[in-house]
Amino acid sequence: MSLGEDPLDIDIDQLLRESARAAAEFDSAESDESQQQDLQDRQRAGEISLEEAISQTKLATRQYIRRQETWFRRDERITWLDEASDRLAIIEKAILTT
Repeated sequence: MSLGEDPLDIDIDQLLRESARAAAEFDSAESDESQQQDLQDRQRAGEISLEEAISQTKLATRQYIRRQETWFRRDERITWLDEASDRLAIIEKAILTT
């Protein structure tokens, strides 16, 4: 059975549209949205396979996540909590001091 014949397969066009729409909510959305649209157009034109479009989408998504993490980590208003920290005490302190 090839990709797309199984009713449980993801509709990649819908996935790409939703991904582009979600990216539009962030500051760097225009470039990410255009990348998604470019992949979608190239896949439809037969320039790349569906599997390659999916692979490139996953890579672009990981890169976007890293950019967002970098941006958020530079924001001094954010207190990052690791697994070993006493999260409740840190949250209570933050609430009481603001």
